[in-house]
Amino acid sequence: MIVVVGGNARGVGKTTLICSMIRAFPHFAWQALKVTPHHHLQESGDTERFLAAGARAAYLRSPNRLPPLDEGHWIIESNRILDVLTPDVYLFLQASAPPDEKPVDRWHLHRAQLVLRDWVPSGELPEAVRSLISSPSK
Repeated sequence: MIVVVGGNARGVGKTTLICSMIRAFPHFAWQALKVTPHHHLQESGDTERFLAAGARAAYLRSPNRLPPLDEGHWIIESNRILDVLTPDVYLFLQASAPPDEKPVDRWHLHRAQLVLRDWVPSGELPEAVRSLISSPSK
Protein backbone atom coordinates (compact mmCIF):
# COMPACT_ATOMS: atom_id res chain seq x y z
CA MET A 1 0.00 0.00 0.00
CA ILE A 2 1.17 3.52 -0.79
CA VAL A 3 -0.30 6.47 1.10
CA VAL A 4 0.54 10.04 0.11
CA VAL A 5 -0.06 13.03 2.37
CA GLY A 6 0.03 16.45 0.75
CA GLY A 7 -0.93 19.93 1.77
CA ASN A 8 -1.37 23.47 0.57
CA ALA A 9 1.47 24.90 2.68
CA ARG A 10 4.21 24.21 5.18
CA GLY A 11 3.08 23.79 8.76
CA VAL A 12 -0.39 22.36 8.05
CA GLY A 13 0.36 19.13 9.93
CA LYS A 14 1.52 16.68 7.25
CA THR A 15 4.33 15.21 9.35
CA THR A 16 2.15 15.04 12.47
CA LEU A 17 -0.59 13.22 10.54
CA ILE A 18 1.93 10.77 9.09
CA CYS A 19 3.35 10.02 12.55
CA SER A 20 -0.18 9.43 13.85
CA MET A 21 -0.83 6.96 11.02
CA ILE A 22 2.44 5.14 11.65
CA ARG A 23 1.53 4.77 15.34
CA ALA A 24 -2.06 3.75 14.60
CA PHE A 25 -1.09 1.01 12.11
CA PRO A 26 2.22 -0.46 13.31
CA HIS A 27 1.47 -3.83 11.68
CA PHE A 28 2.08 -2.24 8.28
CA ALA A 29 5.80 -1.78 9.12
CA TRP A 30 5.73 1.55 7.29
CA GLN A 31 8.59 2.95 5.30
CA ALA A 32 8.29 6.73 5.37
CA LEU A 33 9.50 9.09 2.67
CA LYS A 34 9.57 12.87 2.58
CA VAL A 35 10.06 14.23 -0.93
CA THR A 36 11.48 17.73 -1.10
CA PRO A 37 12.92 19.88 -3.89
CA HIS A 38 14.83 21.91 -1.29
CA HIS A 39 18.52 21.54 -0.66
CA HIS A 40 18.31 20.35 2.97
CA LEU A 41 18.66 16.74 1.88
CA GLN A 42 20.50 15.49 4.90
CA GLU A 43 18.29 13.50 7.23
CA SER A 44 15.90 15.91 8.90
CA GLY A 45 13.81 16.29 12.00
CA ASP A 46 10.90 14.90 9.99
CA THR A 47 12.64 11.60 9.24
CA GLU A 48 13.62 11.37 12.92
CA ARG A 49 9.96 11.90 13.85
CA PHE A 50 8.88 9.16 11.44
CA LEU A 51 11.34 6.73 13.04
CA ALA A 52 10.32 7.74 16.57
CA ALA A 53 6.68 7.06 15.63
CA GLY A 54 7.64 3.53 14.62
CA ALA A 55 8.50 3.62 10.92
CA ARG A 56 10.72 0.72 9.86
CA ALA A 57 12.75 3.14 7.72
CA ALA A 58 12.61 6.84 6.87
CA TYR A 59 14.06 8.68 3.89
CA LEU A 60 14.43 12.26 2.71
CA ARG A 61 14.86 12.45 -1.06
CA SER A 62 14.65 14.85 -3.96
CA PRO A 63 12.05 14.05 -6.64
CA ASN A 64 14.75 12.66 -8.98
CA ARG A 65 16.28 10.30 -6.35
CA LEU A 66 13.33 8.26 -5.12
CA PRO A 67 13.87 4.81 -3.62
CA PRO A 68 12.08 1.84 -5.22
CA LEU A 69 8.49 1.87 -3.95
CA ASP A 70 7.44 -1.54 -5.22
CA GLU A 71 7.61 -3.48 -1.94
CA GLY A 72 6.07 -2.99 1.47
CA HIS A 73 3.89 -0.23 2.84
CA TRP A 74 4.94 3.33 2.11
CA ILE A 75 3.72 6.58 3.55
CA ILE A 76 4.96 9.60 1.61
CA GLU A 77 4.90 13.31 2.40
CA SER A 78 4.68 15.10 -0.93
CA ASN A 79 2.38 16.74 -3.43
CA ARG A 80 4.74 16.48 -6.39
CA ILE A 81 5.10 12.71 -6.25
CA LEU A 82 1.58 12.54 -7.68
CA ASP A 83 3.08 13.66 -10.99
CA VAL A 84 4.75 10.24 -11.27
CA LEU A 85 2.79 7.96 -8.93
CA THR A 86 -0.79 6.83 -8.30
CA PRO A 87 -1.10 6.00 -4.60
CA ASP A 88 -3.69 3.79 -2.97
CA VAL A 89 -4.68 6.67 -0.71
CA TYR A 90 -4.10 10.42 -1.10
CA LEU A 91 -4.86 12.71 1.85
CA PHE A 92 -4.70 16.47 1.55
CA LEU A 93 -4.40 19.00 4.37
CA GLN A 94 -5.71 22.46 3.57
CA ALA A 95 -5.26 25.46 5.83
CA SER A 96 -7.19 28.68 5.27
CA ALA A 97 -5.00 31.57 4.09
CA PRO A 98 -1.55 30.20 5.01
CA PRO A 99 1.31 32.69 4.55
CA ASP A 100 3.31 30.49 2.15
CA GLU A 101 0.63 28.69 0.17
CA LYS A 102 1.82 26.38 -2.62
CA PRO A 103 0.49 27.00 -6.14
CA VAL A 104 -2.94 25.40 -6.65
CA ASP A 105 -1.72 23.37 -9.64
CA ARG A 106 0.48 21.37 -7.24
CA TRP A 107 -2.35 20.38 -4.91
CA HIS A 108 -3.88 17.58 -7.03
CA LEU A 109 -7.02 18.18 -5.00
CA HIS A 110 -9.18 16.32 -7.52
CA ARG A 111 -7.26 13.12 -6.69
CA ALA A 112 -7.67 13.30 -2.91
CA GLN A 113 -9.85 10.71 -1.23
CA LEU A 114 -10.00 12.97 1.81
CA VAL A 115 -9.39 16.68 2.35
CA LEU A 116 -8.90 17.79 5.94
CA ARG A 117 -9.62 21.52 6.06
CA ASP A 118 -8.14 23.53 8.91
CA TRP A 119 -7.14 20.38 10.77
CA VAL A 120 -5.49 21.12 14.08
CA PRO A 121 -2.47 18.81 14.35
CA SER A 122 -2.58 16.56 17.37
CA GLY A 123 -1.50 13.07 18.24
CA GLU A 124 -5.01 11.79 17.48
CA LEU A 125 -5.74 10.23 14.12
CA PRO A 126 -9.02 11.50 12.61
CA GLU A 127 -11.56 8.69 12.25
CA ALA A 128 -12.00 9.43 8.51
CA VAL A 129 -8.26 8.81 8.01
CA ARG A 130 -8.34 5.64 10.11
CA SER A 131 -11.21 4.34 7.97
CA LEU A 132 -9.42 5.09 4.68
CA ILE A 133 -6.22 3.37 5.76
CA SER A 134 -8.17 0.36 7.04
CA SER A 135 -9.90 -0.15 3.70
CA PRO A 136 -8.24 1.76 0.83
CA SER A 137 -9.87 1.84 -2.58
CA LYS A 138 -8.43 3.03 -5.86
